[in-house]
Amino acid sequence: MLHRLKIHQVLTILIIVGLVIVASTIPLVQVLSVKDIRTSRPSNPNKMQTYYEGNIAYAQDWIATWGPERSEKIVSITHDDDGNIYAIGYMFKNNTQLYDIIIKKYTSQGSPVWNVTWGVALSKEIPYEAEVGWNRLYIVGQIENNSGEYGLILEYDLDGNYIDHDTVRGDLLVGAYTNLAITNQYIYVLGQAIDTCIIVKYTDALIPLLNKTVMNIYSDIVASNSQIYITGKTHIIAFDNNLKSLWIKYIPSEFTSITSVTINPNSDILFIAMTKNCEYYVSMYYSNSSMAWIRKISNNYLSIEPILLFDNINKTVNVISGHTYSNLSILSLSMSNESLTERVCTFNVLVDVQDIILLSNNFVILAYQLERSYINYNYPKSMIYFLKILGNSLLPAWTKSFFFTLNMPKKLL
Repeated sequence: MLHRLKIHQVLTILIIVGLVIVASTIPLVQVLSVKDIRTSRPSNPNKMQTYYEGNIAYAQDWIATWGPERSEKIVSITHDDDGNIYAIGYMFKNNTQLYDIIIKKYTSQGSPVWNVTWGVALSKEIPYEAEVGWNRLYIVGQIENNSGEYGLILEYDLDGNYIDHDTVRGDLLVGAYTNLAITNQYIYVLGQAIDTCIIVKYTDALIPLLNKTVMNIYSDIVASNSQIYITGKTHIIAFDNNLKSLWIKYIPSEFTSITSVTINPNSDILFIAMTKNCEYYVSMYYSNSSMAWIRKISNNYLSIEPILLFDNINKTVNVISGHTYSNLSILSLSMSNESLTERVCTFNVLVDVQDIILLSNNFVILAYQLERSYINYNYPKSMIYFLKILGNSLLPAWTKSFFFTLNMPKKLL
């Protein structure tokens, strides 16, 4: 019967037989330990699945998921003085296309303490950023209903009890509160409107004291007890604590944009990350707007653009970046531009870092896990990594993952 088969059919049979023989000689992946178990997004969205991987790039104690699968997105993390971690995000209201704000508290070991939701009927609430101050948790974001879009600030105590909230629109036309900075005296909130921004000064009881409208769009706000700074694409504006403008400073003309800013709150010293022709630099500015130094940190494209984080205990600035979506580098610099240490962490998944906090000399990172086959921000899941410092290495000790649905918005502004 074989002679009746066409040539291409014979070749097909031989190829199939060869593949079977080769596959039979390949050993199955060995399960090394419980630590090798990883979760993955299944093809069936109503069912979780696990797969086993023998080559693990780091030590991980455990991984856990919480909440309805593919219904949550975490957008910001912060911590209190006792080392507890707060994760803030949003999730769908029941059977609607509207969102509620979710707040989750964890110990530094990753154990859940409590979780709460906040929302108003027939409205959509989306948080942007959160900070702890005066033993309170403050969250800024946006509330949207049939009347329009409003800037929102929420206040909770650290036991998860709601205290108060404030919304701003009216004559200010604020569509969202996107950033906040807390000092020992006040809360400063950055709000976004059409082609303008607004800075609102609050007391700890959410009583608005002053506001300042600034033309153009600004992406971040940092503050000390004496000065407040906002950063645009190419410049910085400084204000005193009564929101009086002090100076405006443009970055050197050869640079294209500011990617991150942080502050030494005790001395009003700013650290700014900038880009130039796919190169990245970090500079230090004094409170009078003069530049102290500038340093190149990369001479080629970074998948993870630099994020700056000041360590107020060790008086260092940490530059978080990465050349690929699975490798994270944290370079610590002294105030005098001296390189101290550079630590590298390799993930077994592709990640896009969104937020980072420093907790007792360890780093806690909020990242979005991306698909391995393509990097297009195609609705990844939110991951919180607790990274332990061991010499020049960073070892994830635990991970939290949060899933959210495919029709949640990619961009909020």
